[in-house]
Amino acid sequence: MHRAVMPKIGTAQAWRDAARQFLAAGVPPEAILWGDTSTASDLFGDTAPMQTDGQVTVPRSFVSMARSVVWHSDPERFARLYAFLWRLKDAPQLMTDRGDADLSRLRRMEKNVHRCQHKMKAFVRFREIGAPDAPRRSFAAWFEPTYHTVEPTADFFLRRFSDMDWRILTPDVCAIIEGGKLTF
Repeated sequence: MHRAVMPKIGTAQAWRDAARQFLAAGVPPEAILWGDTSTASDLFGDTAPMQTDGQVTVPRSFVSMARSVVWHSDPERFARLYAFLWRLKDAPQLMTDRGDADLSRLRRMEKNVHRCQHKMKAFVRFREIGAPDAPRRSFAAWFEPTYHTVEPTADFFLRRFSDMDWRILTPDVCAIIEGGKLTF
């Protein structure tokens, strides 16, 4: 049994790297325990490097969909994505199969994440918190996203409000810009 623990920050790239490695090594979905840092356990799973058979290619539409679905809050999202990816390697036409139940579920998850990102962009309201004589204005906002959308949406706020320091505080992850540098 293999174990893949996804970090809270950088989740999309971490999932992509792990999935690519597992797929290239021929590891079937049922042989992987996926989780995030809140579900990590050292009791089960192997994290040793694997031998891979080479390069793996998948349709760009899957990569785009996966880039969004990893931010969903479903604890099974990583396993669902990998199971579909496993099927996709032998049947690339699955990305266009409107009758596929797994693809339909992943598309709904993708849509939910996009909706949450839109809400974040539309409804986050900053309040000024800095000293009036500070060299840069400083703002803060509270937001409770349904999904893990702070990281993938933070660039929007960075571009839009680059001339000020700001924080978007959430129960899970906070995005902070100070002096033009984004941190989580």
